[in-house]
Amino acid sequence: MEKILEVKNLKISFRTNNGNVKAVRDINFDLYKGETLGIVGESGSGKSVTARAILGILAGNRIIDGGELYFDGLDLLRISESTFYDIRGSRISMIYQDPLSSLNPIMRIGKQITEAMVLKSKTSHRVGRQNIRIFNKSILYNLNSLSYKDSKDLKEIVKIYRKVLIQSAKLELDYKHIKDNLVSAEKILSENIMIVETQGNNIESISTTFSQFAKRIYRSINKSLKKSNSLVFKNTDEVKMLINTYRKKKIEFTEFKTKLTSTLNSIHEEIKTVLAIEKPDFFSIAIANKTYIDAGKELKLSEEENVQVFLDKYFKYLKKAVQNSRRKSVNQKKALVEYLLENQKIFDETFTKSESKRLIKQVNKQIHQAADLLSPGKDKFFNALISQLGVHFNDYFETKISIKKDSKKSKNSTNQFTDCSEKLAKINEYYCKLIESINENIHGKIDLDEVVNNLDVDYKEHVSDYVNVVSIFEAKQNALSLMREVGIKDPEKRYKQYPFQFSGGMRQRIVIAIAISFNPDILICDEPTTALDVTIQSQILELINKIKNEHNLSVIFITHDLGVIANMADRIAVMYAGKIVEYGNVDEIFYNPRHPYTWALLSSMPDLDTKEKLESIPGTPPNMIHPPIGDAFAVRNKYAMKIDFEKQPPLFKISETHYAATWLLHPKAPKVEKPRIVTERIERVKKQLGVNLNGE
Repeated sequence: MEKILEVKNLKISFRTNNGNVKAVRDINFDLYKGETLGIVGESGSGKSVTARAILGILAGNRIIDGGELYFDGLDLLRISESTFYDIRGSRISMIYQDPLSSLNPIMRIGKQITEAMVLKSKTSHRVGRQNIRIFNKSILYNLNSLSYKDSKDLKEIVKIYRKVLIQSAKLELDYKHIKDNLVSAEKILSENIMIVETQGNNIESISTTFSQFAKRIYRSINKSLKKSNSLVFKNTDEVKMLINTYRKKKIEFTEFKTKLTSTLNSIHEEIKTVLAIEKPDFFSIAIANKTYIDAGKELKLSEEENVQVFLDKYFKYLKKAVQNSRRKSVNQKKALVEYLLENQKIFDETFTKSESKRLIKQVNKQIHQAADLLSPGKDKFFNALISQLGVHFNDYFETKISIKKDSKKSKNSTNQFTDCSEKLAKINEYYCKLIESINENIHGKIDLDEVVNNLDVDYKEHVSDYVNVVSIFEAKQNALSLMREVGIKDPEKRYKQYPFQFSGGMRQRIVIAIAISFNPDILICDEPTTALDVTIQSQILELINKIKNEHNLSVIFITHDLGVIANMADRIAVMYAGKIVEYGNVDEIFYNPRHPYTWALLSSMPDLDTKEKLESIPGTPPNMIHPPIGDAFAVRNKYAMKIDFEKQPPLFKISETHYAATWLLHPKAPKVEKPRIVTERIERVKKQLGVNLNGE
């Protein structure tokens, strides 16, 4: 499976007047494409903090104590807010606990759904135009060694290619809009054909139905016709004519109903025929003109050149540009490695904070200069490493200051000096990792065809961003479509209403519609059913599962209720006091739990078949300003041993996919059986579902 998100050794604290609260303590997990990862635990266990770190919306008093959070080659803990702006909402989205507080109470629902679409569209347009300009300049810059004739030829080809891509992107966008309108029209038709055929002799109802239908279908088709191209749709004029003709007819009821049904079926068949047309080759359509205008100047493609000849010439030049860009980048990176090796001597504990800042600034500058603009993938990783190096430098100097303060109060500061040397070792580790990674990039071989292909895919995405400017009308149509998708009836009416006019379940559906409006890669659901009753909870969970499957999303589902997660997750991480204490697939967690905290959660979960009193978890979670030295659950765990209060347990491996952090799994630990209520519940569920699972 494709890994879409990777969390490594994540540590997050929050500054308070009483000290730093250790909210997340060294957690690790991966998220794969198309799966649902459940994160379960009590309030305060660090679930929501982890989710907010992924989305980049942690409070201002947070401290990233360490770790890495990789998404699409970027460490989300180290990127700038402008970079996060492009990711948040469009590629990673979130559904919050309370839908009422998630919505603006004085803004209409329609405005709240469309606002982000329009704003993001304008930003994407601006960024897309900027990226196109940078891309073209990079190609021309890396081919300045060509002869004058070749150079002139190249400039012409680059300009034509840009214009062709923009034209083809516009055609494809028109095609999409038309198809979306016609799909919507086809759905409306199907509904109205059924209504007309089942209304009997109710002329008033049929007239009203047809009047409403005609208004909606006419507007939809007419919008399509305005945007259509004869090469895309040839027969939609007939649809328009049929609608115009039959909207105005005043005839006897029997004839009216017969002709209406016949006409609706004709329109229905016409639209189905149009929708069945094979998607055209928009690039060929755009290049067929052979003449383009750029900044008032006419660019011509020679008569003998067909699409393939033109593309062969363009990609020949592009390969040369990539090779030259790679060569320049490698030479500059070699100089950077020499600089890094010369300055490695600073790790003798005599360097100052100002020296470390100067070093980081210089390395950042040289990495920027050495960046391969025509093959940028690996350079993102170097930037992430430098950011982490800067964090470890800061940690080291903060620790040194702390030692000086504490040494005045106490002579015994051995542990702190040890901590300081560990921080220094961490700096050295990342410094060496940076040198090693740059060397690997210098000496690594590249697949030129693959690089050029990826580069062209990225370029087309930039063109798509530049072209795809969402109008207010289109945003509204998208919003209405989303409202229908999440199960909101009569969206045209609901579009104009305010949040207080919706029930809790309906408000959560609106929040889900907003969350999926950009078709994100990752959807984070932070206890989305907490404020809802059981019936509505079930509907919302079914809706999230439906949307996940239809959009092929990766979902992180956060909850304190194992019952909610049972039919949602593929894998589950159980969190307690900022740590993952058990990790496995859904069958392993429910049928073979191994951590006492997981047992406690299962014991406290109500079901219809449990007749005896449910067990509660005694005590309260620990004070995370001063977390326990050993297992944080030890004081609430009736199975705790002496070592639980002295040392944190590692994650013991139970199977390839199942891990638990409890000393009960140590080979020398005494044998402890699961609580009877848990064992009986597991056996009862297995029997009901016919499940046959082995495992202790």
